[in-house]
Amino acid sequence: MQRVKVVTDSTGDLTPELLSRYDIQVVPLYVRFGDEIFADGVELDNRQLFQRVADTGVMPQTAAPTPEDFLKVFKKILDEGQDVICICLSS
Repeated sequence: MQRVKVVTDSTGDLTPELLSRYDIQVVPLYVRFGDEIFADGVELDNRQLFQRVADTGVMPQTAAPTPEDFLKVFKKILDEGQDVICICLSS
């Protein structure tokens, strides 16, 4: 087991192969289409996102993961005895 676990948000758009190879944990952003909210890369992949834009002409809005979203992930990793390094989009 690695001593340090890398965590990022879904803006990194890393391939499943990279995520698996380096055991990277992703905390998804939220994508909103009108009243519908999806977890990026979990409930809505890139193909589905672009298809929805093409079909509706509506541009989605995004929202960062909440502090609680990160806290849940960090707590689990720390409870397993690993340290965390988090590399994310910032404003």
